[in-house]
Order: sequence, then structure tokens, then C-alpha cells
Amino acid sequence: MKKEEKAQASEAKVKKDRQEKQELHIRIERWQDLVDILDDKKKVYRLAVVTIIIGLTLFSGVTFIVLQLKKSFTYSDITTNALGATTLRDEQKEVAYFLFNTATIWANSGIEVEEGDVISVHSSGSAHTAIHHLDEAAINNRKPDEDYFDADGERFNTISPRDRARRKYRIVPYLPNNALIMQVYSGNGRPPMKAGTDGQRKNFYYVAQHRENIIIHESGTLYFAINDIVLDSTTIYKMKEDNYNYMLKNEENDPVLAKHHDLIQEIERKDVCREKSDKKVLTKEAARLSPEKAAIYRECLKHAIYQFGPYYDEETHQIDNCTFKTEMDYYIEHKYRTAWFDDNVGSFLIVVEKNYRK
Repeated sequence: MKKEEKAQASEAKVKKDRQEKQELHIRIERWQDLVDILDDKKKVYRLAVVTIIIGLTLFSGVTFIVLQLKKSFTYSDITTNALGATTLRDEQKEVAYFLFNTATIWANSGIEVEEGDVISVHSSGSAHTAIHHLDEAAINNRKPDEDYFDADGERFNTISPRDRARRKYRIVPYLPNNALIMQVYSGNGRPPMKAGTDGQRKNFYYVAQHRENIIIHESGTLYFAINDIVLDSTTIYKMKEDNYNYMLKNEENDPVLAKHHDLIQEIERKDVCREKSDKKVLTKEAARLSPEKAAIYRECLKHAIYQFGPYYDEETHQIDNCTFKTEMDYYIEHKYRTAWFDDNVGSFLIVVEKNYRK
């Protein structure tokens, strides 16, 4: 019996030893420091403070970088309209850039303004009012008679009878010749070509190279032109009359005009007096002259206040030298009001600044 008990005890011990040897004990120590900190309230508080300080430092750094970038790139909104004007905007103002072709009468910039806006306009560039004169000078290898001008326009020549006579027919008569001007227009179609009969309209503005603090009187779109002459029929009739009056009154000083007084007076009666009454287009038959008289009249025109160019006959596609018609008759017949604008060449870069109203 004792032997059996001993055997059983021995077998149990062996079994126990085997079980103890098969047990696996795992201890994870990687996050032990964090566990220890979380068990300590003071350490938890310190960790929270350090985390907040790091977060604020990072936020301040990012904010500083953003502000510096914004300072370097002032305008946050840049747009270009269908007419080519580019507008840059920030929180305080907007600046628009528009390239204006001086051969265009009332070029639409697409830049909108509202009544009460205060804007500043600056421009740079140069232009010339007679491309055909430049062509003639180039062909003859000589310097052009007229210089290029900037947006301030050309100085008014008080001595020249032609300049004095032409001045009253410009878009805004009291402003410098060919100076940059601006119109605000809100209607449909084309804006008015000329200022009022007194030369003034509340929505016409003298711009030139620099103009600060322009108060806008009505809402609309900005249009630009140079202060040249629109050849509407009324203007042409008046210029013709000026021409005849000058030739008839200047005979004392000009023997050519004095010699052909009767011919000038005869043509004046057929031309200007008839137009005053009915303003019909002068027919080819009514304006016909003999070749001899036509040659004399062309010579007289060289001594007139306006040296009008020859008449181009659309039927024959050549200059008609047997008529007293001039380029002005051609413009009337074809309603070619912008003929003198189409002779311009050059451009101005126009900058329009508008501060936002507070």
C-alpha cells in the first residue's frame, strides 16, 4: 500500500512539474512610463500644459507664415473681364488695368462704377493722330511734322488758325487736343460720341496722365477716348462753311485766293448754301467742274484753313479730280463719323483705382 501511494505521489509531482514548465508569463513595459504618469495627477497636469504650449507655438508659427505670404501677395482676388481689363482686389481697394487703343472712339473697358464712387485714373503710353503723315514721312525719309503725344494731349497752338478753328468741334471743346477723356455710360448700345452743346456733361471726365479723386456722378461702365473730332454731318457742314469763309475773307493776304474769288464764291453757293437748306448728299452732277476749274479749286484748297483731302469715288474706285467734292463729302455719304479716329495710332495703359467705401 505504501508503495502504491508513493507511486501516485511521485506521478502527481511529475505532472505538476510539467504543467509549471509549460506556463508562459508576458510582461509589457513599452507604455509603462505613460501608465505611471497617468497614475500620477501632477504628471498628468504637467503633460497637458506642455501639450497646450506646443500647440499654441505651432499655431502662432503658421499664422505668421500666412500673414507674411499675404503681405507679399497683396491681392487675394484677380479677375479678367471679356474686354481684357484685369482687376486686382484686396480688402481695401481694387485696381483695374486696361489697354486702350487710341484709334477707338469710346472703348468699352467693362470696368463698372457706382454713383458716389471716388476713383483715381493713371495712364502711360503715346499716340499719334495722323498715321498717313507718318507713312508719308517714312516714304520720303524725313522726320514727321507732328510728334507723338502722351495722355495729356497736344498743346493747343493759339497762333495756328487751323487749331483755333478745329478746337470747337472736338468731343469736349474746352479740353486739350487729343487728351485722354472718360465717359460713364449705363445705357444700351453705343455711348454718346460728343459732349453737350455747351461742351459739358456730368458724366464726361478729363483724365490725362494722372487724375486723383474723381467723383462719379452716375452708375455705369467706363468708356475711354481721346479728345479728337467726330465727323458727324453737322460738324462737317460747319467746317465746310469755315473753309469758304476763310478763303473769302483772307483774299487780302493771299493773291491766289484773291485771283479766284468768283470761283470760290460760285462753289460756296452750290455747296454750303444748298446744304444749309436741305442737307442732302451732294450729287456727282451737281458737284461737277471742268478739269480747268477743278484744278484751280484744288489749288485754292491748299490755302484754306482746313486743307481737306480729295474725294474718293466708290464707283470708279479712284480719286475724282473733276469735282469740288472733298474727303468731307465722302464721310457724309458713308456716314463715316470716325474717319479721323481711324487715322490715330498708339495706345495707353490705363490704371483705375477705387477704394471701397466704408
